[in-house]
Amino acid sequence: MKAVDRRRLVLEAAMHEFGEAGFHDVSTEAIAARAGVSQPYVFRLFGTKKDLIIASIEERSRQILEGFRLAAENKGELTALDSMAAAYTELLTVDANALRCQLHAWAAASDPEIGEAARTSYLSIWNQALELSGEDAATVRDFMAHGMLLTVVAALNIPEIYAEPLLGNSPTLKSAQES
Repeated sequence: MKAVDRRRLVLEAAMHEFGEAGFHDVSTEAIAARAGVSQPYVFRLFGTKKDLIIASIEERSRQILEGFRLAAENKGELTALDSMAAAYTELLTVDANALRCQLHAWAAASDPEIGEAARTSYLSIWNQALELSGEDAATVRDFMAHGMLLTVVAALNIPEIYAEPLLGNSPTLKSAQES
C-alpha cells in the first residue's frame, strides 16, 4: 500500500476514534489498531497526536468542500444549496463518528492550534457555500444553521419521532436518521 493510501486510512480511523471517544480520551494505539498500522507509523506520518487531530479536522473539511463542489457542479434541476444540502446529508450517513469528530473540533476550539484549524475549516465551508450558491449571506446562514441542526440530530441519533419537530418535514430527515 502506498504511503498516501495509508495516510488516508489512518485519517479515517482517527476520525472514527476521535468521534467515538473525543480527542483527548482516544489513544494513538487505538487509532493505529483500527488502521492496521503500528503506533510508531502513525507518529511517523503525523508527528504528534495534535497534528493528527488537526489533519483529521482538515480531512473532514476537505470531504465537505469536495462534496459541496461536486454537488454544485452537478445540481441538475436543484438549486446549488439544495444540491449541497443533499450532499451533506449523504456525508452524515457515511460515518456518524466522522461528524462527531467535527463536533469535537468545535468543542476543542479553546486550544489555540485546534481552534485555528476548526475556525479555518468552518469559514472555508461558509465561504464555499456562499460562492457556489450565489446566494446572499442570510440565505447561506440559514443553510449553515440547518446543516448544524442536522449534524447534531444525526450525532445524537435522535429518534425520528423527536427529530421531526426539530427538522420539520425535511427530505433529509430520514437519511440523517438512518446513519
